[in-house]
Amino acid sequence: MLQTPDGHSRIELARFQSPPSPDGDAVVARLRARGAELVGDLERYGHSYRLCDVRGPEGIIVELAEGVG
Repeated sequence: MLQTPDGHSRIELARFQSPPSPDGDAVVARLRARGAELVGDLERYGHSYRLCDVRGPEGIIVELAEGVG
């Protein structure tokens, strides 16, 4: 979720149109190699999504979601 500079609106990035997203485990591995750490576990939300939170080197936590099925 991103907030606009004026503070009146927000944008949520829900899906990349291109390039296609790589396998979720590969994304987490690449982020770890760059100093990020997994917060909690890689979870499955029903048959719809795989979710996890990662904390970057600056301490910012970002949720990653991958559609499955």
